[in-house]
Amino acid sequence: MAGTHMKSKTKADYREEKDRWLAEVVKKAVLSAPTSPCTTKCPDPAIIRDLVFHKPVAPEITKDVALHLTECPDCARIALTYREEYREQKENSV
Repeated sequence: MAGTHMKSKTKADYREEKDRWLAEVVKKAVLSAPTSPCTTKCPDPAIIRDLVFHKPVAPEITKDVALHLTECPDCARIALTYREEYREQKENSV
């Protein structure tokens, strides 16, 4: 292909692809999982949003909420919704 310049992928490109693929796999699994009642009190959605948007949250709260997200499909869905919002904002700001 004379005159065609194809950019070769960097390690960062492959990491980004892997991250997107893994996020999609997790998203599909979470969204298709049956909802079940949580055994612990759910955190305030504002805290979940702050974590997803990389805003400062106390380390002990971060740890507790992260653990909760692995156990509560409803809160995991909320986090995924915020993740999409965050990604859209980042893409629109570029």
